[in-house]
Amino acid sequence: MKKNYLLAGLAALLCTTLHAQNISIIKDVNDAKDSYPSNSAFSINNRERTFPTLNNVTYFTSSDGVHGYELWRTDGTKNGTFMLKDINPNTGAGSFPSSLTLAGNIIFFVADDGQHGMELWKTDGTAEGTVMVSDILPGTVGSFPNYLTAVNNLVFFIGFDDVNGYEIWRSDGTEAGTFLTKDLSPGLNYQNPIYLTKIGNKLWFVLNSTYSAADGIYASDGTSEGTTQVFSSLGCGQMLGIGKKVFFVNYDYNYGSELWVTDGVTSNIVKDILPGTDGSLPGELVNMNGILYFSAGANPYYIGNGDRELYRSDGTYDGTYKVADIYAGPYNSSAPTYLTVVRNQVFFTATNELGFGLWKSDGTAEGTFLVKPFNNTSVTKLTAANNLLYFSAEDANGQELWVSDGTNSNTKLVKAIFPGLGGSNPSYLTPNKNKVIFAATGTSGAELWKSDGTEAGTELVKDINRSTTSSSYPYGFAALNNNALFYANTNAYGQELWKTDGTNAGTVMVKDIYPGSQTSNQNSALVLMAPAGNGLVLSAASPVFGNELWKTDGTSAGTQMLKDLTPGSAGSNFVIDQADVSQFHSSGNKCYFVLSNNPSYGDVNLWVTDGTEGGTHLINYFLNDSYLRDLTAVNNKLMFTGFSYYVPSQLMVTDGTAAGTITLNGIDPKAASFRSYKDSLVYFNSNDNNFWVSDGTNEGTHMLKSNFAVYAIDFDFFPQHSASLNGNLAFGADDFLAGTELWITNGTTAGTKLVKDINPGATGSYPNNFTLVNSTVFFTANDGSHGKELWKSDGTKKGTVLVKDISTGSASSQLGNLTNANGILYFTVTDALYNIVMWQSDGTEAGTHPVADNNFPALSIGSFWPWLVINNKMFLQASTAELGSEPTQALLNTAAAASLQFAGNMAGTDALLNWQAVNEKEVAGYTLQRSENGIDFTTIGKLSARKLQAYNNYSYTDRNIGESTASTVYYRLQQLAGDDAIISTKTVAVNLKNMITVNVLPNPVINNFQLNLQLKAAQKLLVKVNDAGGNTLLAETRNMQGGSSVLNYKASAWPAGSYILTVTLEDGTKKEVKIVKQ
Repeated sequence: MKKNYLLAGLAALLCTTLHAQNISIIKDVNDAKDSYPSNSAFSINNRERTFPTLNNVTYFTSSDGVHGYELWRTDGTKNGTFMLKDINPNTGAGSFPSSLTLAGNIIFFVADDGQHGMELWKTDGTAEGTVMVSDILPGTVGSFPNYLTAVNNLVFFIGFDDVNGYEIWRSDGTEAGTFLTKDLSPGLNYQNPIYLTKIGNKLWFVLNSTYSAADGIYASDGTSEGTTQVFSSLGCGQMLGIGKKVFFVNYDYNYGSELWVTDGVTSNIVKDILPGTDGSLPGELVNMNGILYFSAGANPYYIGNGDRELYRSDGTYDGTYKVADIYAGPYNSSAPTYLTVVRNQVFFTATNELGFGLWKSDGTAEGTFLVKPFNNTSVTKLTAANNLLYFSAEDANGQELWVSDGTNSNTKLVKAIFPGLGGSNPSYLTPNKNKVIFAATGTSGAELWKSDGTEAGTELVKDINRSTTSSSYPYGFAALNNNALFYANTNAYGQELWKTDGTNAGTVMVKDIYPGSQTSNQNSALVLMAPAGNGLVLSAASPVFGNELWKTDGTSAGTQMLKDLTPGSAGSNFVIDQADVSQFHSSGNKCYFVLSNNPSYGDVNLWVTDGTEGGTHLINYFLNDSYLRDLTAVNNKLMFTGFSYYVPSQLMVTDGTAAGTITLNGIDPKAASFRSYKDSLVYFNSNDNNFWVSDGTNEGTHMLKSNFAVYAIDFDFFPQHSASLNGNLAFGADDFLAGTELWITNGTTAGTKLVKDINPGATGSYPNNFTLVNSTVFFTANDGSHGKELWKSDGTKKGTVLVKDISTGSASSQLGNLTNANGILYFTVTDALYNIVMWQSDGTEAGTHPVADNNFPALSIGSFWPWLVINNKMFLQASTAELGSEPTQALLNTAAAASLQFAGNMAGTDALLNWQAVNEKEVAGYTLQRSENGIDFTTIGKLSARKLQAYNNYSYTDRNIGESTASTVYYRLQQLAGDDAIISTKTVAVNLKNMITVNVLPNPVINNFQLNLQLKAAQKLLVKVNDAGGNTLLAETRNMQGGSSVLNYKASAWPAGSYILTVTLEDGTKKEVKIVKQ
């Protein structure tokens, strides 16, 4: 079993890590901790950033377990390896330096000092010279500079501000010299420029955010007037400058993706290597002795295609050719990858008929040969250093450091740093004098190593992190600034407020609110924290003030008592709303809560806070055994029910003031019946079983339906009674005819309708646990035959179907925690042994299965507390018999999925599908599926992930789909992991309604002709005929039915010559046919 050090040991609690397809608990058996030396950042053309070196000193990011991730330096000795500066001393999380880049004599990087957010920093190698360059986006979030690229003494990067969005910035290391080069995408643009590349004395980059002629390749000298467009195109990719030429990859509809060249003025295709609309997909561009070497050919991942080999080019047609046919045959592909130049040789990995291995070439067929075979495709991190090739490869010792001089005999394992446990996984290989500095995992954890290419000269530089751990019981997760805040228990501090970003160093106690081993949390609500203003509010106990209202911004200094609502050491009694088991309710930028003077008799007070002491005040008293319930946000107000045992319940709303707290229409709402639609409408039942809707005003509160009961009975710990769906609210209700079934409403009487009678009869199917994923709502229901199982609906009867009978037969499955995480549904299933197991679903029966749990089958997922999704991570609670309940992180493996773009359009009768994936590290391939109803899909193609560069573009042509009888065809793209498990899914609809086939008979025309039309649906169309001079001879509008039609025209009076017949549809689609008149 490989030892997983991804999150080895959280600072003071043991953490489990849950991969979407592989669950493993991370345990530090040897008391060793990881410092994780790194230079984490966006990769460059799918190549890992190395550590920058200045004056023989190498800089990197690491954690010593005390200060968190900070900036470190090393000269290759233990004493010369130390933290340069504690940039963020306020917490143990650190400043997380990243994108370390050398420009001139300055190391630029990105860091967060805890006050300014992620901003641009620099260092000259001293603590005093390590300073923030510029606060581009004031505030605690920061501008998040990325893709730092050095051009002489300048560093260019993509920065974000709240006026221009993402644009190209530059810096010379001074605040005055740090500015936006040019606003190329006016307005608040959220699309990054890409492929930042140093070419000559300028930065070249690709703009792809305007979807117009403004997109394409740009060059910049760092000034606005010096930032100009070189080439206009919507499909530009990787670039490389050689001499006065710039080679680049470009896609157009004539050639597909091919190699192009420009001198900065004139741009042209070098050679159509693979004729057709797919192209040869050039990648891995490198320069050796003024010649471009690259990988190109047919996409080897299409079924039945191949022939991707090593190419070279001098920028001319004749000088661009295949170097060698490594894997001979038209349908075979060697797929050269990781091209790296060492001493006039190009090293790369490739596959031939004998298998996979390390290859090299001098640019000739005769000089291209296998250096050493390997049993798998694990050869990565190819790095040139000291006239040798260093790389990472796997053999019986695991993934370790190797070296090669280009011969078989001298291509060898350097050292088995961590044998028998999956290897040391060397990374960030960085040349430094006559050695290589790198990160690797040994018996001391993930630490900093060095090597001179020999076993004796490969040694640990320093064990940076030697701290220990303890364990905890986390719950009450809430999101704040990309962190998950939660409560956890330790022997030293009791149950206190913690936060995590999913990393070892990033998991820290926020504050010991109740000093010592006493517990500050004295509540049993599911929602323990809620947004208010710029942070979260919570209730917490301290020895002096008792249980009172607190606020936090995620830092120790920013976690403080907001207001002493009830003076004295007893503190305040916060009331939990039993409808959603919450004590805080946010609406707009305010948060509402209820205090009880006497919890036994019900005298309650309604309060509001905006996160400041001055903005925290009492709204109203409710006396005489009064209670408040069903607190629900609506249009920046709070709607609720007020009731007592002496008077009927009343529907009320407040804007946070006493004067703005009113009763609505004298309605008597039923308990636990409130259903919110996007915080703008609230649907509910009255106690006389009438169905109402309200926008929080008297005028906007009206009855929709009588004799209609919203399903309010629920036995799940975390109920999800409804979900928005394509402009409607989906929910369960009983019309006293069909039982409790699936309904939708758009806020009108006519739009309130039964979707499907899932369980015919008076009982109903009791749909619940509604969760929206993309445009599908998932829920649980019982159809009377399969028990309570997982269902899905698109809001139509036909689209409402059983997803999978998990507990086969009439037995019900115990399902819970339905959660949308980046387009995939995750949920729990309690098995026969009462283990709570995580499952996932893409909406198909085959795609609904347990998340694999190979290492710890006894891992039981906590189903009581809601799960929290932040970006590509899901935070939850899980337990084992050995460790008990521990904080668990689900790494959803959706970095690529988050950035997966998928589009489809028609090209003639063919559907052209294009997608772009970012960071395919964990992606093995793709499956394309087609459906004519959006529900039942059939696989039409499978492709493997190329992983050639940071941004990988794909295309697939579905031939002659326009001949289908359907008016719409749906395409689903599934992104797959190595075990074919689905990482993410994207679906597009291609409209065939406007597909038209036009034919003229006879042609050439003598006197008369027939216009034959084939239409998908009824259309109004315009028929025009123009002569060669543009004069119109015929123009008429016709209302046509779908199917085949024939229109007859006379042409006897037309002079001999050529004419253009144009048929224009309602949406502007045009079809042209050339007519020859004899």
